[in-house]
Parts: sequence; structure tokens; C-alpha cells
Amino acid sequence: MILVEQVLHEAAIKLKQAGVRTPEHDATLLLAHTVQGELSDIRKAQIMQESLLKLYSRTHEGLELEQNTQDFENSVYEQYKQYIALRSTRKPLQHITGSVTFRNISLQVGSGVFIPRQETEEVAQTGIDFIREHNIVNPLIVDLCAGSGAIGLSMLTEIPYSTVWAVEYSDKAIEYTVRNRDLIYAAFPSCKNAYHLIQADATEPTILPQLHNKVDLVMCNPPYIPQSQIPEQIEVSVFDPPIALYGGSDDGLLIPRQIIKVAAKLLRPGGMLVMEHDISQSDNLVEYAQQCEFSQVRAHVDLTQRPRYISAIK
Repeated sequence: MILVEQVLHEAAIKLKQAGVRTPEHDATLLLAHTVQGELSDIRKAQIMQESLLKLYSRTHEGLELEQNTQDFENSVYEQYKQYIALRSTRKPLQHITGSVTFRNISLQVGSGVFIPRQETEEVAQTGIDFIREHNIVNPLIVDLCAGSGAIGLSMLTEIPYSTVWAVEYSDKAIEYTVRNRDLIYAAFPSCKNAYHLIQADATEPTILPQLHNKVDLVMCNPPYIPQSQIPEQIEVSVFDPPIALYGGSDDGLLIPRQIIKVAAKLLRPGGMLVMEHDISQSDNLVEYAQQCEFSQVRAHVDLTQRPRYISAIK
């Protein structure tokens, strides 16, 4: 009998030794992934001092084992150890599970696409609040540097009767954007055909000419890391695609500035830009936006009180 509590304890030690920042959380989530259950199933198994076989049987109600139960439990354990071994190489948790939760939706992610971060959920919330507070009916939204589609697709599901145009350049990333669009269409039938994806350079001044001076909201999480600052976290520096990380100059400001100029062309008067940035760039981007047809430019902080994104009204 292999106890869940012991399995988790051993896995957390291995992940901690590998330098994983949240070893207990990752060990628990990967066990949930192994048995195709929820985190609550794992917590219950710990409290009830259940075996791995008992946990698997509970998450697969009606399961009839066609082989020796001990062999089956060992096979589940071996699969879990393989996931832990992968995570010990610092391969991102989301690459192992193949998905990530962003606000109210689940997205597929993997090699070649940027993994959406929790702090970007607040960026999306600011855009959603703008639409709601101004009672904008049938809003027209543009998501530049769409990546997995996290921002645009979450807004599509949370803002009724909205239309989203998404722009992504990377061949690999756009494969995930398409997959996630189709998943959202299946889960939210009312959103079908309201998401328009184009493959293009989001910094191109003439992008989406048919939408110039018509857009209510431009959202963007652009590449912005200064090229002189390679991230220390292996999950980022090794596994996130460089095209989604670096802002095109030593200070990382080249691409964010270009996005501001593109947004100025797309937005109607009174429309809003919301854009994420590096913690070192807030003052510079506020000043630059004020020089590019924007007023009411605000700097926003994330949950750790670090400068994280700006909003501005055309």
C-alpha cells in the first residue's frame, strides 16, 4: 500500500532540492493531474490517510481493475514519479499538465507559447471594468500580442456581445491561440465567431486599418523585458519563448512604445489602452503615452505593489 501523504512528502523534497519555488503546491497539483482529480481530492486523501489506489479509485468511480491491484497502484506511482522528474528539470508545471487557468477559463499551453501569469488577470480586469463602468454596448476590443489568447478570450467570455480582434506573430504561439479559441467556442457557444485572429506583427503601424479610430479597448501584454536582464527563473529564461519576453532594446521599451503608437491609431476618442510592462518602465511609458494622443494616463501596481501596467484614454 502506497500512502498519498508519503508520496507527496517525497515529491516535495525532490522538487525543493531542484530549486522549485513552490514544491508542496506543485507536488499536489501533479498528483491531481496523475489521477485526473481535483486538488480537493488530494487534500481529502491526506486527511483520510488514503492509499494511492484508494485515491485513484475515488476519482474514477466505477473503475474495475483488470490487473493485480498492487501492480496498478505501482503503475500510477511510476507515472507520478515521471511527472515529478520532469518538474525537477524545472520544466514548467503548465507544460507538464498542458493547461493553465486564467480567470474563468482553462487554456492549453506548451512549448513555444508564453504561459499567462496571475498578475495579468488584474490587467484584464481593468479593461473589463472600463467597459462595464462606461456601459459600452457591443464593445470592440483588440488584443495585441495575443499569445495563448488568455486576455482576449477571457474578456470575450466575461463581456456579453463583445467582439475581439487578436493579433499574434509567432507560428508556434498561434497554434495554441487557435486551439484555445476553439475550446472557448465549444464551452461558450454564444461567443462563436466573435473572436477574429490574425497572424501579423502587432507593432506594424498599419495593422488592422479597417479598425482605425473605431476600437473601444486595446489590451496588450507585450514583450517588455530589457534585453540586458535575462530572467533568473529557469522556467522563464529557458522555457518561455524569447520572442514573447524581450522588448527589443536594452531597456525593453522599444516594443511597448510601438504598441502605444499602434493603439493610438486603433482607438476611438475616449477609448482605453491597457498595457502590461516591466517594473522599471512605468514612469517612462506614462510620459510616452502622454506624448501620443493619450490623457488620463495612470500607472497601476500589482498585488505585490510593484508597478505592473498602465491605462490611458485616447
